[in-house]
Amino acid sequence: MDSNNENRINDQLEDITSPTINSILNEISSEVEPTSNSDQNNNGSGPSTIFGSSRDQNLLKEHGYQKTQYRAGSGERKKSLRVTLLRVLQMGLGFSIVFSSFNSTQNLMTRIHGSYGYRSLALLYSVFGFSNLFIPPVVIKIGAKLSMVIGAIFYVLYIISNIWFVPFFYYLASGLLGLGASLLWSGNGAYIVQVSEKEQLGLVSGVFWGMFQCNQIFGNLLAAIIINAGKSNSVLFTILTCVGAFGWVFLLFLPNTKKIQKKNDNADFESEKAKIKNFENKKSSSPSEREIESEGEKEKEEEKEKEKKKKKRQLEEKRKETNKTKVKAKAKGDSQPKTKSKLKENLMMTFRLFTEKRMKYLILIQIFSGITQTIYFGVVPSKIEKKWLSYVMAVFGGIDVLGGIINGKLSDNIGKWPIIIAASFANIAGGVIILFASKKRIWLYFLGQAFFGYSDSGFNTQIYSILGLLFNNDEESAFAMFKLVQSLSTAAVFYYGNYLGLFQNICILWAFLLAGLVFLFYLDFKIEKIDQKKRKKYKSIQV
Repeated sequence: MDSNNENRINDQLEDITSPTINSILNEISSEVEPTSNSDQNNNGSGPSTIFGSSRDQNLLKEHGYQKTQYRAGSGERKKSLRVTLLRVLQMGLGFSIVFSSFNSTQNLMTRIHGSYGYRSLALLYSVFGFSNLFIPPVVIKIGAKLSMVIGAIFYVLYIISNIWFVPFFYYLASGLLGLGASLLWSGNGAYIVQVSEKEQLGLVSGVFWGMFQCNQIFGNLLAAIIINAGKSNSVLFTILTCVGAFGWVFLLFLPNTKKIQKKNDNADFESEKAKIKNFENKKSSSPSEREIESEGEKEKEEEKEKEKKKKKRQLEEKRKETNKTKVKAKAKGDSQPKTKSKLKENLMMTFRLFTEKRMKYLILIQIFSGITQTIYFGVVPSKIEKKWLSYVMAVFGGIDVLGGIINGKLSDNIGKWPIIIAASFANIAGGVIILFASKKRIWLYFLGQAFFGYSDSGFNTQIYSILGLLFNNDEESAFAMFKLVQSLSTAAVFYYGNYLGLFQNICILWAFLLAGLVFLFYLDFKIEKIDQKKRKKYKSIQV
């Protein structure tokens, strides 16, 4: 086989490696004498281990194998955790810097541009909501890294459109940013999954979000310093553009996940073949461990050895043949219809969730979540003086970050309802305080946005947790639908929010909050528990 074919085959080892190695391991384990119940109890073996007898367990332990379930490449991947964290830290730093500039810009839009700002953000979130439905196959095609790089460019272009304000280009940049945001966030999720192991996802995601959430603090403080220094809007957005471009550079120099995956797969495959070969050699060179009482038994052992080698050759030939078939199909473009079919299937699954009974009871709380984004980042900022606005939003961001950390930990210990109720009271308190705020009582805006920040962290953590718990088999479709509902709700309020007063907007917010809580309460107590410890088995009901 030439080197080009070998490289193409190695690219697709992921689908083949595990079955091949498991088959070989099963054959090896089949030669081991059956173990008694007492041996299993004493040695902690049984279903959770591959090699059953205590004799072979000792042999494995002697050569570095522990009494744990065999996992391909676990040693190498543990060593790569540091490398994975460095990649995610680089990505998190890039995101944090890009969004420090963008969120500061977004917070100023309704204050600086008035109705233009409302319509711009409405268009942005409308395109973002719908594009989430068809962007994933684009990410699959071009890769996670390139998706983030392209997406981040549109964030920078949107900030640039504010330097020389021309309505047409301003709206065009808003629509393009909706597409860019879908690319960026879809690529972000794919990149985290591709560079991490399953047992690392919690740690890796926590590191990324911890860095990302800091953007509201640093970005708004930077904007506040520039504004209070007496600089013009053009200077402000020029500086923010430079900041965003600097964050984009961090994403540009991220390693490509395909190269990382190929390197890991090849290393894991070769490592596991070496381990299996080493075990076989050790086992065959230890006759005392396998006492052969007669020549007949010795002949049987030899026959089994020949049969095992024959099966290994067959497995290897089958692997190569399968890889050749995949390479030919890829060269002919035969995989494209499968991609289209998968996209269609995912879209249908997402829309089918609208008819799923549990999801119906979650729609109102999702709409509420979308409305809050407009209130927090559009309606309220439009009422605050420009020199104070960025400081107020920095307080909002700081409380949001702290609340996310506290609520995430508390939720696992005390359940979701205490967090949801506390977030609801914080939302109502924040709204009441904001209604009494004015230029003379600017401190009320600080206090009101602090309550809103805590409420935002509470609902965000719990909604994501509930969706992941109730739809753990269809979580991709559930989150896609949540983003669709949330984004369209945000866009709708940006469309009409400019024509209503602060009191009317907050009353609409509270109406959806109360209705959403009622439906969520009914879902929890009558249909399915939203807390892990209190859950009951639920069969999906289509209505």
